[in-house]
Amino acid sequence: MAENSCVGPGPSRLGPYELLESCGEGPRGQVFKAESEGRFYALKIYHAKTWTRWEDLEKLSPGGGLCHPGLLPVADLGSSDGWQYSASRFLPGDSLGEVLSSLRKGSLSPASLCPIAATADGEPQPDHLYRCVRMVEKVAHGLQAAHEEGIVHGRVSANNLMFSPSGMLLLIDFGGGGHSLTGDLHYRAPEELQRDSWPAHKGSDIY
Repeated sequence: MAENSCVGPGPSRLGPYELLESCGEGPRGQVFKAESEGRFYALKIYHAKTWTRWEDLEKLSPGGGLCHPGLLPVADLGSSDGWQYSASRFLPGDSLGEVLSSLRKGSLSPASLCPIAATADGEPQPDHLYRCVRMVEKVAHGLQAAHEEGIVHGRVSANNLMFSPSGMLLLIDFGGGGHSLTGDLHYRAPEELQRDSWPAHKGSDIY
């Protein structure tokens, strides 16, 4: 197994999970849509030498004590064939980053799970601003709950906020506990651009 590689693109299994399709790859690992016992999961398989705060993921897993409607819980943690992984409920919707990009282009799909789409004539919904504020407020309360448990996300951005089938906005992808200089740099706090400031802290998340 290569030190910084992930599993190949072909159909395969990892522990109790059948890997159905790749959903993308980031600095810490590769995410697959996976199936186990008739349920679908987002299975994150971590790069071999990635530093991961497993204690944070454990707090978000069953019995870990941290449960908030603004946070996506971790359904399972484990390792198999030399790979470490975490599994969460698969969300078929879009990230907030994808929704914002589509809204800017005027091409938001009617099938999107985002509840803040424009009207048929392209104008904002009457309660558009209220809905946006309420969604962000719930995520902020979830982030506060995480901070109270000593968890720092380190990569809060629109691409790590996903819409659930009920239209809720959920903060995902915990476990890094520190920031990265790759991707979404315009969401990074100024101090995060200095390598000697690592790891990230609560203030970095709030920024």
